[in-house]
Amino acid sequence: MKMKIQQAKRFLVIALLLMLLTGMSTSQDVDECASGTDTCHEHATCINTPGNYTCACNEGYAGDGYTCNYAICPAGFECWRGSCFYYGPKIKTYEEAESDCEARGSRLVVIPDRETHKYILAKAKEFGFKKDLWIGLTDRTQEGVFVWSNGESLTSFRLSKGRNYVRKDCVAMFRWRNTYRWRVRHCHKRSRYFCQRSAGEGSIMLQALSTVYLPYRFNSDGTLRYGLDRDAVAQVAYHPQQEMAYAIGSRGLLSVIDLSVPSAARAVHHQELPDAQIGLYSDLAVCGDKVAVIQSDEYTPEPGKLYILSLYDGSSDLTVQQRLSVGPTPSLVKFTRDCTRLVVVNEGRFGEDPDGEFADPEGSVTVLDFDADNNATASTIDFRRFDAMQDDYAARGIRWTHRGEALGTAGRLSQDLEPEEFTFDDREKKIYITLQENNAIAVVDLKTLTVEDLFPLGAKNWADSMLDPSDEDGGIRMQSWPIYGLYQPDSVAFLTVGPHKLLVTANEGESRYHVSINGVTISDYMRGKDFVEDGVIAPTVPQSLVDALGDDAKLGRLRLSTYDGKSESDESLHDQFYAFGGRGFSLWNAEDLTLVWDSGADVERQHERHLPLIFNSEFDDDESPRTEFDEASRKKGPETEAITAAEVHGKTVVIIGNEAMSSLMLYSVDALTGTPSFESIFWSGDDSKYYADAYEDRDIGDVDPEQLKFLPAALSPDGTPLLLVGGSTSGTVSVYRVVASLP
Repeated sequence: MKMKIQQAKRFLVIALLLMLLTGMSTSQDVDECASGTDTCHEHATCINTPGNYTCACNEGYAGDGYTCNYAICPAGFECWRGSCFYYGPKIKTYEEAESDCEARGSRLVVIPDRETHKYILAKAKEFGFKKDLWIGLTDRTQEGVFVWSNGESLTSFRLSKGRNYVRKDCVAMFRWRNTYRWRVRHCHKRSRYFCQRSAGEGSIMLQALSTVYLPYRFNSDGTLRYGLDRDAVAQVAYHPQQEMAYAIGSRGLLSVIDLSVPSAARAVHHQELPDAQIGLYSDLAVCGDKVAVIQSDEYTPEPGKLYILSLYDGSSDLTVQQRLSVGPTPSLVKFTRDCTRLVVVNEGRFGEDPDGEFADPEGSVTVLDFDADNNATASTIDFRRFDAMQDDYAARGIRWTHRGEALGTAGRLSQDLEPEEFTFDDREKKIYITLQENNAIAVVDLKTLTVEDLFPLGAKNWADSMLDPSDEDGGIRMQSWPIYGLYQPDSVAFLTVGPHKLLVTANEGESRYHVSINGVTISDYMRGKDFVEDGVIAPTVPQSLVDALGDDAKLGRLRLSTYDGKSESDESLHDQFYAFGGRGFSLWNAEDLTLVWDSGADVERQHERHLPLIFNSEFDDDESPRTEFDEASRKKGPETEAITAAEVHGKTVVIIGNEAMSSLMLYSVDALTGTPSFESIFWSGDDSKYYADAYEDRDIGDVDPEQLKFLPAALSPDGTPLLLVGGSTSGTVSVYRVVASLP
């Protein structure tokens, strides 16, 4: 008995020592989860652990458990454990599967643990998986060293290497008897696959709902003619009461689209407008009971036309109620919110007149005020007052590239100013006009009907950022270069963020090239190599830059301005070099037009990250987005052309459309700092198909997204925020829902 007592004491001492060594308390463990004293987020699950607890975000959410945000996954992806997964239903080679995942902003799936393996297996079984399934694991870089698609090495699981292992590089999941294993296969074999990407935390994204393909003209027998690259959709407008969109093609075919069911948008009416196929139509606006459409003359320098039409009544053609004359080459038209005022900016492009002579008309603004009977009073605003100070404004940075050389007389600045697009301020008392070729913004007072001032925008220094300037450098080569980029915005939007009143510009860039009928050539650009070969580089330019300008793999193929960067000591030589466009977007102070923020290299960088296979691609109907990879690098890169701003899901969001790659990007703007942050990128279509084939298959996406029209939830057909996108080259109008979480 004495021995048993001693043994019991020893066991008790050992137990107490173990408690002390492991930091355990002799008091009872508190279950914080059961007691409700945990600090887990409302969308998280509390998990009790000895002496503590952990938090894990619920399905559909992402975060550390103490903060959980909506886990955002694009259409077609499913959210699980903070990641998005997509099942590739078609059999593809390993490289084809990789490419498809990359085009979706993802990569082939990474399986770090048995739980992920079980999840992938369960999802694959749902889709009827019976054979091999590609996963993101290869030893292509070094034989026998297997690396995941996220760059991490294989540290768990065993591979069934199989025969002739050294000739195989790509790993697939496969069924063997009643189990599922991994094995190494030839990469050219074809299998289904899974893609994976991180779930965004609270990101604002686009969810594709429907796309309508529009015709560009009528055939002689009354049937409709469809076609690629026919500019079937120049612009789009929306009428909230009708729940209809109106689209105009440059050849004068007006289409009406029923949006009452956004996921099943459909064209319900087509009609040709006056002088269709002659002068080009460029824009339309809808407000109240009026549809306004603008058209250039057959001869570019001649006055343009404005038509006021009735609304579509559901059965018959829109009728022309008024025909008015506006300035040459009208570019954009907008109503004020109350529909009583209409503003048209007239670009005034140079070209041949009816006599075949070169003419360079003035740019201008036409303002129409409607009375109670809808009678319009027109006023014209010109830029002539700046002619008296034209040399001073040119010295400040207003680009004045054509000074009458083609006319044989001294030109005026007002002839060279070309209004492109505009936006109202928040009170509709002013408009801000982009003068794209002139690299400036004009501010117009709508009360006094005068131009307040012209603001040169300057240039960004690519030495402080990065760009890919060549299509012959072997791939994506983002580098800093001691050259500049002219902002030259196309679209502009007014933005109020907290205390900040801002302009946001899409810095597409624009060069000039024109050969008149009498043989006079107007051009303001050359390739980098041309500067070297023509001997127009100043001796002060570093030899390293001269060498880069002469190298096609560096700056030799990049389009550079012949107007800008001239040496002060000898204007026949250049000591600085300016490319066209800012390859992104910028925010400007609306009061003094000072630069607040610029996207730098982010637009190209995000494409490099999310859409590397079509990086800086451009449209060619005989090619595919993939085969056109890097082609636009030597020009203007992504060509950020369209822009809009909106309040959505508690954020101020800027949406941009990139012409070259036909992509859409969303950024949110911080209310305190006014600084944008990347949210998401969207691209649709089949990047492996020739554009012409993709068009025929109705799988082309929005090629050249010229128009972005945001519909706030209060005005949209289904009570959710929507985005209409007009694809000029694809001839499409697409409907997207702007989402903070996907259903």
